[in-house]
Amino acid sequence: MSPEKLPSRSSSDDTAHSPHPGARGSSDLNGTNRDGRDSLEDFYTEINDIEQDDDEGNDGHGSDDDQLKPLDEGEQEVVWLHEAGYGHLASKFAVDEELIKDDTSSLTRAQAAAVRKRVDTLNATVRKKHKQQLKTDVRDVFTGASSEVRSAQPLCTHIPHPTPPTHFLILPRHQESICISFHLLISEPHPPPLSSLSLSLSPAEGSKSKGGSNRTASSTDDDLSGITNFVLVKDTLGVTRVSDLGKADVVKLHSLALIELTALFDIHNLSYNRRKPKRRMKEHGVFGVPLQSLFDHDVKRVPNIKVPLLLSKLVSFLIKTGVPEEGILRVPGAVARIKSLRQEIEERFNSGRFSWEDVRPHDAAGLLKQFLRDLPVPLLTFQYIEAFIAVQKIPDSRQQLQALNLLVLLLPDVHRNTLQLLLQFLKRICDCKENKMTLNNVAMIMAPNLFLVQSRKSQPLKRDLEISTAAGTSNVIKMLIKFQDILWSVPSFMISQIRHQYEADQMRSSGNKSQIMKFLGRKDKSDTPKKPQVQHEGDFQAGVIRVQAPHMNMCATAVQLDGTTTASDIVARFCRSSAVQLANTGNRESGYDDDVVSPGNPCLFEQGGNIGERRLESDTKILALYRVNPNAEWVIRTKPD
Repeated sequence: MSPEKLPSRSSSDDTAHSPHPGARGSSDLNGTNRDGRDSLEDFYTEINDIEQDDDEGNDGHGSDDDQLKPLDEGEQEVVWLHEAGYGHLASKFAVDEELIKDDTSSLTRAQAAAVRKRVDTLNATVRKKHKQQLKTDVRDVFTGASSEVRSAQPLCTHIPHPTPPTHFLILPRHQESICISFHLLISEPHPPPLSSLSLSLSPAEGSKSKGGSNRTASSTDDDLSGITNFVLVKDTLGVTRVSDLGKADVVKLHSLALIELTALFDIHNLSYNRRKPKRRMKEHGVFGVPLQSLFDHDVKRVPNIKVPLLLSKLVSFLIKTGVPEEGILRVPGAVARIKSLRQEIEERFNSGRFSWEDVRPHDAAGLLKQFLRDLPVPLLTFQYIEAFIAVQKIPDSRQQLQALNLLVLLLPDVHRNTLQLLLQFLKRICDCKENKMTLNNVAMIMAPNLFLVQSRKSQPLKRDLEISTAAGTSNVIKMLIKFQDILWSVPSFMISQIRHQYEADQMRSSGNKSQIMKFLGRKDKSDTPKKPQVQHEGDFQAGVIRVQAPHMNMCATAVQLDGTTTASDIVARFCRSSAVQLANTGNRESGYDDDVVSPGNPCLFEQGGNIGERRLESDTKILALYRVNPNAEWVIRTKPD
């Protein structure tokens, strides 16, 4: 029997000192104890608050029918193929199997299967439309018109024919097993031992992986989450964040992540609809404006920002004043004050005349949730919001995490950066004992604000569906909050794929067709593909790199490497040398030491060779990286975080 509708939570005026009684530290992770019941109650009451907020006229979405339009039959496959870099296959009818095999020979088996499935589905749709058009119209019989029927055109002829994809992992077919060993980390149903992953999981049995690494930790070390704990494993080549890569590398990464995610979903027979907005969106103002439009407006005034200014200011205010407040996010602010606050921000924020001085934390928290609900393009985007929800259907928690990692990589920059800012704030709330808000509480409250906003104006949610949705989407929120450090990293095997893509591009640009064909593995499979020649063989053999630091007036300075030399070692050395030069010239304003590298926080970058640009993590082993990318340039410069 469905539970009765719960009353709305009292506003902060009435309950500021009577917070939700969810007890921190509850050990029952299945929702059967007090904390679980209270968390589910949080979900129901949050839904009620949202409905009441809509009744007050603060809904920025409109109904589903007005707002969303599903992609046409076959259109989803066309869009997918173009985003994956295989648009030329979408523009051909009844693509030959051998052609698909050649085009996907650079991919792993699971990746190639994902591409082939989309091509087959598209061809089936085109054939269906073809047959429908071939049916004779009765009017043609009586008008004497020619019975000749125009042949069906491919579904996607309106899309320009792009150049063949050159940005995928190119390996000879006889080396496919090497690529598969990378790909098994995500796409295969039975991944290799966890010691191979960018994660570390240790079951209580203390068994050993094939590589001999002990796996010892348990899944009960975090009573708040009810989910297994994962740890990011350090890589000798350095852990890479999305923000560390250049724009060209991010484009390649996006295509790879899409194929990889699709392959993973195919293995588990999962699918998701990619919807698109049906009506025009508001482009000016603050609330109900797409994140991208807000960002484009704000970045003209304040360069180097990563999220819209209002969100940055609002979250900063909440971190300073709201995190320790009891029941923050759960206890709503006063409806009248929030409405007035919203109006004042609309009128005064963009002109710089708005002050946060008299704003109350619970009102600000309510405004933040309202802002997220009113986004015309959801924070998780129309393209991927259903995929985020579908992650809960993956039975293995490790693969759930891997799917979320890929989805984060696929988000547009401003959406990904905004999500990161939000999750950092939510983690602060969960880590603060004063507010009596557990991870379960926070996840249950935020789930409807991020996931259920699209359905709230179509038809009332059924309670049994609500319970199922609450459990699933709240677990996704919990994983996003708990593992955000992992989710914003780029899997090391994808960096390896990107490197192979660059090497393939270099082979193509050299114009040596025989070498290209050998590299593609389309002729003598016994031939070993030739990698680009090392440009400075002497330095490479001696383990010497040439480092540039233009802002320190240092050019091509030789640095002898050993197995322990890290990126931070090189940066610190150059900063000390620069400080000595400044001291010798009488300028002592910019002194450096081992702890504070420099006021501008310079970093070592790997540029060129088999990568576009990558900012190196401080503990990256440079000699190991040099062996992987011998033709790179090494540059010290600053880059905004």
